[in-house]
Amino acid sequence: MNKNIFTATLVSLNLCRMVDNGLWKNKLDTRPLGWYFDRDNLLNNINRCGRDLVECRWDYIVIEEKFEGLGYPVVEDSEYWLEFDDDINNWSPCSKPSEVEGTICWSC
Repeated sequence: MNKNIFTATLVSLNLCRMVDNGLWKNKLDTRPLGWYFDRDNLLNNINRCGRDLVECRWDYIVIEEKFEGLGYPVVEDSEYWLEFDDDINNWSPCSKPSEVEGTICWSC
């Protein structure tokens, strides 16, 4: 019997880097945050950490549902997106950013 695994990955769409011609260009960057067997436990820990996870660079957190074992693909419907909300000083649900439509498997 396969178990569900929930992975969390920090995502930034706005990191800038200098390219060869001396111009700045936006760049996508990610960092694995962790994984849990229970989605509610994962969300509680994200909310407990709040602003500490922003680090002045991360725009989003994507949570993906996967299954234990090899070769189990992640489907786009299994993603749950969060963005930092300055009004509540914590992460809140949001839509998947249009800049990354069609991209899956964030924690790989």
